[in-house]
Order: sequence, then structure tokens, then C-alpha cells
Amino acid sequence: MKIAISLLFLISSWGWANPETIRIQTPYTASHSGTPAMLRIIETANRIQRDYMFLLEFKPGGNQVIAVRQMESDPQTNLAIIAASYVENVEAGWIKPTDYVPVWSLGDACWTVMSTVSASNTVAGLRSAQEIIVGTVGFGNASHLTALLIGEQYGIPVKLVPFKSNFDAVVNMVGNNGVNFGIDTADAFENFKSKNPRLRMLAVSCSARLVAYPKIQTLAEQGIRAPAVFNIVMARVEMPESKRKRLAEILEQATARIGRNEIERISGFIPSQFNKVTAQDHFTKSTDLIQQLRTRFQKEIILPK
Repeated sequence: MKIAISLLFLISSWGWANPETIRIQTPYTASHSGTPAMLRIIETANRIQRDYMFLLEFKPGGNQVIAVRQMESDPQTNLAIIAASYVENVEAGWIKPTDYVPVWSLGDACWTVMSTVSASNTVAGLRSAQEIIVGTVGFGNASHLTALLIGEQYGIPVKLVPFKSNFDAVVNMVGNNGVNFGIDTADAFENFKSKNPRLRMLAVSCSARLVAYPKIQTLAEQGIRAPAVFNIVMARVEMPESKRKRLAEILEQATARIGRNEIERISGFIPSQFNKVTAQDHFTKSTDLIQQLRTRFQKEIILPK
């Protein structure tokens, strides 16, 4: 609420003449790593044009369905952020994929794969582990699928322990309280590495190595074709295509002004436009891979009824 009020204050001070309000519903809390980037992008978008006033509204819960369904209240003025759980929600019949269209992509999160039972700074270092105990927010999400792929490659059993956030799982791991594998930001690793000398960074979850850790290979470089944590802004199909395209142009322009390095620095995400990948292509590629892997590991995943 304070964020929305502050944005409204800025807009009124700029003297806008009746801009249309576009609310972007996020399924996360304000502490989510992507929030700083979204707020910067929205602030910049509001400065570079006068037709639309973008606001970020927080709608966590419901396995990320609440934020998506909020668009039903007014498909002409609401957008929503989706992540890997979108695939699960479609499988469960909670949302219909034909109702939604990608508009813009915050891209993939360049997060780090961490463990306290690896013998080296690679996923191969997990070979000697008796079990991979992954902590994450849900069965069949990007973190769980990554653990399953590694377990399959090296013949290691995988167990999932659910948490409210990946960060909470890392806290558990650092305290040696059960979890021994997790995926979160490089900042989380930096904050905790001194508290547990066994904590190692094994890989980067996106397609590029981190500048701060040039020797840490990506998962792909280590033979693991795992899905990245992604965020994509969607609209309902009722919103006219011309309007969707205009909103996408504004968000892309704002993103370009801020720049890839700054967005990666404050959030860990790399918007797909910097890799010359459209939101539609990023959506299709990301969701197709997750669907394939959820089918492949269906015995290990508790699918919703």
C-alpha cells in the first residue's frame, strides 16, 4: 500500500492528465528478490510516457493463482507475473492456458545452486552424497527439478522439504537442520558462507556465468538441462493486442534504460530482451521444458488432485 501511495504521489506531482492505471499483480511478497527490479522498471515506465500509470500490487498465496486470477476483475487494466508454478496450476485445472498471453519478461534468475554436502564447487561434487535433501517452495518447481536431474545423473536419491521461500530453505541448510541443497541468490550465498564452512556454490542456474564468480560453471555447462527460475508478465486475452503491444513496448523501453547490469545487480534477473528473446518465446521455451521434466519425473512429484 505504501508503495502504491508513493507512486501516486509522484504521478500527481508530474501533472499527468488522466492516465489509465495498469496494475501488475505479483504473486510474491515485497521481500522477493525480483521486487527491486520491478519497482525500478515501473518507476521508469511511468517517467517515460504519459498514457499509463503502472502500479505493482502484491497478491501472494494460493500457489501463485491469486495474482493471476486478480486479472479477471478487470482484464483491461490488470497484468500478472507468473513463474514455474504456472505449469502446475494449468495441470491442476486451476487456470486455463488459453486465457492468458505473455506481454513482457523479467527473464531468468541467475541464482546459485548451493550445497553443504558437495566435495567440490561443481554438481559432480555431490557424487559422494547419500541423499540430496532439497528445500524449496513446491514439488516440481525449478529447484526441485534441478535436484532431480542431478540426482538422476549421479544416482543419488532426492527428497524435498517444502518451505515458504527458497531463502528460508537456505537458512535451514546453513544451520545444518536437514536441508543440504538449495537455490537462491548470490547475495544469500555471500551472507551465509562465513556461517557454515561447508556451504559451497556448485553452479549458476541461468545461461551465463556470474561476473563475481567467473569460475563457477552454469548448470548447462555441467550437463544439467534444468529450468531457470523465471518471471513473465501476462495479460488476459480480452485485452486488445494493440494495447498489449503498447504496454510491452513501454516496459521494454524502461528496462533498456535501466540496463542489464543494473537489473541483474539488484535482482539477479536478466530480462529476456537483452538476449534478443521475445516474451512469447521465453514463455514457450520455459514452460515447455518444465512440462517435459514434470512428465519425466511424475513419480517423484506429488501432482495436485
